[in-house]
Amino acid sequence: MTDATAESSPYDRLAHHLAPDDPAQGYAAIDRAILAQLRVKAARGNMRWALWRTCPILAIALIDIPIAWGLLAWLVTDPKTVHLPFAIPHLPLWVLLGGPALGLIIINGWFYLIEDHVLNRVFPDPPLAPVMAEWLAANRPNYPTLHYWDEVFWPSGRRLAQRSSFLGFTYWPELSPSELAERIARLEGKAVRR
Repeated sequence: MTDATAESSPYDRLAHHLAPDDPAQGYAAIDRAILAQLRVKAARGNMRWALWRTCPILAIALIDIPIAWGLLAWLVTDPKTVHLPFAIPHLPLWVLLGGPALGLIIINGWFYLIEDHVLNRVFPDPPLAPVMAEWLAANRPNYPTLHYWDEVFWPSGRRLAQRSSFLGFTYWPELSPSELAERIARLEGKAVRR
């Protein structure tokens, strides 16, 4: 190992280990593995985001609508109150109590589903290539994964160019080298030469 290699980052050393003759292939292999990790991480985050938005609304509707319906039906049929020009049918007791019970079950399930251990089972980490896993185990024994390599070793422009989002959902699309260069140039405010 040369002095230059010893002083380089783990990203550079792993790329040279994967493809000593052509480190660009090594960088590409690492980038594919990092993007696979980021896609799984984004899937977990997107699922959590969707659950945060939909489950409470559904649960509140299931809890509040039967209770409000029952109260309104009770008030309208009371002879001392003002009657509406239309009749509100009485719902059976199991509907009036079943809706709130189902809403509470949904809230309980929602708290369970947004926990990390459940999302990690639903969206497991992609396996690393054996060569990469061996190198990480030998050279980074305290943390032998590629988690957060995008934040530590990738240039910020590259990370921002790879990431896309829509309505709070994050995704990491496959980009060709020319698309990636164009996005990075756009982020840096430079004109792309064709």
